[in-house]
Amino acid sequence: MVGEIIGGNKISGWMFDLGNTLIRVPECKCEEGAKKMYRYLVKRLWVPPNLPELWLNKRKECYERAETDHREYPAAQVLKELLHELGIHAPHEVITGALDKFFELEERSYTILPDVDEVLSKLQGPKVLVTNATYSPLIRRLVERFEFTQYFRDIIISADVGVRKPHPYIFELALNKLGLPPDEVAMVGDTWQHDIKGAINVGVIPIYVGDEEHHLPNVIHIRKLMELLKL
Repeated sequence: MVGEIIGGNKISGWMFDLGNTLIRVPECKCEEGAKKMYRYLVKRLWVPPNLPELWLNKRKECYERAETDHREYPAAQVLKELLHELGIHAPHEVITGALDKFFELEERSYTILPDVDEVLSKLQGPKVLVTNATYSPLIRRLVERFEFTQYFRDIIISADVGVRKPHPYIFELALNKLGLPPDEVAMVGDTWQHDIKGAINVGVIPIYVGDEEHHLPNVIHIRKLMELLKL
């Protein structure tokens, strides 16, 4: 219920991570996706045969940088820059079409985790989805497919805001959407570095979902999402 005392804290609102908290993230099909993207592009533009390799290397480089500086490097921006480096101008719709092809196989493989609908429907108080992702259209399609819009006041995607968890700004945006002070909001997520430490840094109540042990004080640890209803 709204205002319920959990772990000594009054919870009036919620932030939820998406991947591996509400939906299962499939194994990356990056090489196959890069080949599909290449086949799409080569029908519309001149692109070199090694574009799949160049794309995967560029994507990996940006991900590693993002893990350090906590900025987000949107996939559309990264692909546009890569093509520009090759002397290729691609219209926005071609960039989007290419990325849809890249993520197509992965997108089909996402599945909802057990008990998610029951928990989200019974857990009262406003909720905001806060997720790290480089391609917003993919996330919005997944949210529609799993009918999450009925539960969440808003969806905050790192590719749209320029930073990724654990950067404080993305949590501050979520707090603004909720209209609540941080000590009345819980962040539910499955990663220590992004979700839990990010929540702690802004004073939000951290709830870790998963099997990994920890030694951080004042972190609520649950194994299954359903346990939120029993706290």
